Amino acid sequence: MFRPLPTLQAARVAAAVLFAVTMWSLADSGVPARAADTIAKADVERDLALEVKLLSGDGVQPGQPVRLKIHLKNTSNERIYPVVRPGDGSEVGWREPHVFYTARIDTGDGNWQEVPKAPVARCGNFDAQWQNDVVELWPGKSIELKDWLAPPEMALEMQQAGRVRLCVHYRYRGGVTGKDPKTGKTFDTGKMRGMPAFELVSKPVEFEVLRPLDVVLSVKKPLKAKTKTRLSEILDVKLVNRSKGGIEVTAPTLSADARLSFETDGAAPTLSEQDQPYGKKRLLNPGDEAAILGDAPLANGVDGTWKCNKPGKVKLRAVYTASTWKPGAVIKSEWVEVEVAE
Repeated sequence: MFRPLPTLQAARVAAAVLFAVTMWSLADSGVPARAADTIAKADVERDLALEVKLLSGDGVQPGQPVRLKIHLKNTSNERIYPVVRPGDGSEVGWREPHVFYTARIDTGDGNWQEVPKAPVARCGNFDAQWQNDVVELWPGKSIELKDWLAPPEMALEMQQAGRVRLCVHYRYRGGVTGKDPKTGKTFDTGKMRGMPAFELVSKPVEFEVLRPLDVVLSVKKPLKAKTKTRLSEILDVKLVNRSKGGIEVTAPTLSADARLSFETDGAAPTLSEQDQPYGKKRLLNPGDEAAILGDAPLANGVDGTWKCNKPGKVKLRAVYTASTWKPGAVIKSEWVEVEVAE
C-alpha cells in the first residue's frame, strides 16, 4: 500500500534530486569551475606551466640578445585560474609576481655550475598595485609574458664560453608588495583571494655562449691614494683573438661605435681622451692581440684618469662593447684587484 513520505523527508529528497540535476547540468554544459578557496599548491603547480621557446639560435656571444618567447599556460581541462601579469617591479621581486631566470653552464669539463646574477641598477619607483593585473586563465589558454622580464643577457653574467641551460621562474608569493619580501606583504589579494603561494619553473632551454674575442686586463703598478693618475700608466687592456678564424675589431671611441669602459666596486675611472671620433678597424688573426688603452695603434688614444681617496684594494674589470648601434658583443674581462697605496 502506498504511503506518502512525511513532509520534511519529502523536502530533503526533492532537494537532493534538484542538486544532482543541477550538478549534472553544469557538468554537461562544459563550463569549467573556478579555482576554489581550498585549491592546493600542488594542484596549481600541476595545472599551470611555463612554456619557453628559444628564438635567437644556438650560439650567442657575451652580451648579445638571448631572445625568448614565454607563455604561461593553463593545462587543466576543467579549472579556471586567476594569474597576475608581471608589472613594474616584478623583475626585482618588489611586487607580484616575481619573474626571473636561473641558469647553469658547462664550460667543457662536464661540471654544471650556476651562472651568477648580473648587478641590477634601477630607480626605486614601482607599480605596487599588482591586483589590477589579475586575469582569468581558462583551460587550455595561455598568456605571453614579455613585459618586465629583463633580457637574459642583462640579468645573468653569461660571460664564460660554454653550454648554458636557462630556466624561467614565475613566483606568486601570496601578496608580496615591497622591496623587502620578508616584511612587504599586502592584506588585499583581490581576485587572487584563496590562491596559495606557488612557483612555476620552465623546462630549460639550451644554447652555446661563444667567446671568440677576449678582453684581458692587467695591472702595471699600484694607484696612489688621493692622486689623479693617468689610466694607461696603471692598466693594460688588450683584445685577444681566441678563435680559429680572423676577427675584425673596431678601435674604441668615447661616443661613436665601439667603446671601452670599466666596472669597479669603488671610485670609477674617467675616460676623456681620444684621437679620432670614429675608430679604425683591424683584422685580428688567430692568437693576435691588440692593446686598446693609451697610445697603442688600435687604442685610438683612448685614455683618462683615476683617483681613489682611500688606501686599500679596489676590484676592477674592463668592458669592451663591440658596437653601440646594433646588437653586438659586450665582453668583460676577469676582475682584478688594484692596490691603492698611501
